[in-house]
Amino acid sequence: MLQSVVTMLYIEGSFYSTLAKRQCRPANGFTLVEISIVLVIIGLIIGGILVGKDLINEANLRATISQIEKYNTAVYTFRLKFGYLPGDIPAAQVTELGFTAAPTRGGQLGNGDGNGILQGLYSGDGISYGWGMYRENLYFWEDLSTNSGLIDGSFNTAIDENTAITTGTANRYFPQAKLGRGNYIGVYSCFRNMANYYPAICAAKNYFFIMGYSSSTSNGYPLNVSRYLTALEAYNIDTKTDDGLPRKGKTRAFSTNATGANSTAGAEWAPNAATSDPTTCFETSTTDGIYSTAVNGGLGLNCVLSIEIR
Repeated sequence: MLQSVVTMLYIEGSFYSTLAKRQCRPANGFTLVEISIVLVIIGLIIGGILVGKDLINEANLRATISQIEKYNTAVYTFRLKFGYLPGDIPAAQVTELGFTAAPTRGGQLGNGDGNGILQGLYSGDGISYGWGMYRENLYFWEDLSTNSGLIDGSFNTAIDENTAITTGTANRYFPQAKLGRGNYIGVYSCFRNMANYYPAICAAKNYFFIMGYSSSTSNGYPLNVSRYLTALEAYNIDTKTDDGLPRKGKTRAFSTNATGANSTAGAEWAPNAATSDPTTCFETSTTDGIYSTAVNGGLGLNCVLSIEIR
């Protein structure tokens, strides 16, 4: 009798134990181990996507730096072969050499004068400005591509007349940066009639710029430009090509000015402030500046760069 009671109690206990287990695990559900495995897989996929994106961005950054290096090499070769800076070669020499792109250049200041200065805007009163996407600053790319074959591309659109670059046609005049995102590589100088330039921002030199560009007026100025470099990208390019300081050296965070105030603002710094914030390219807490890479991961599209043509 006692054995029968014990057997019944055992059977009853087993029944309730089984019932409790079934209630704790819904039909067709997942265990915590299964859910954990799924979460780990999702994390790996997301991590792989982010790493892949970073690798692509880094590759584009290196490709853009390589572009600048190739263009500098092409400039050196052009000078060695023809004796002049591309774009600035005298008008008479252009015809003698059989250049097919923009064969006729006026020869006046900023229009094929052979003075070693890239000048893009001629006012007609004996003053030529270094900025503006016009004449020598556009002939530069014709001379390196169509006229000499020293770089890839066939730039042959600029002529010895007023040149208006309309929205969406900039790639016919100068190259797009490998970095993408609407960035272009162009050239200009910090000269105004050879004597007046902007020492607080840039030395009296010829420069490549990296910035977003869409259009300009018939005299190449004012410009419709955009800041399409992140602070982190600007810092990395500056570090790899120079000293990593936005207001010092051969690579600096400034560009040709877009306001149209020709006589006073040929070049301007990228956005800056005393301390970094999401809208600045660099902070001015030091004399040489500090790129705003510590704010928002340095991903704010606030920067432009100018790199000295060697």
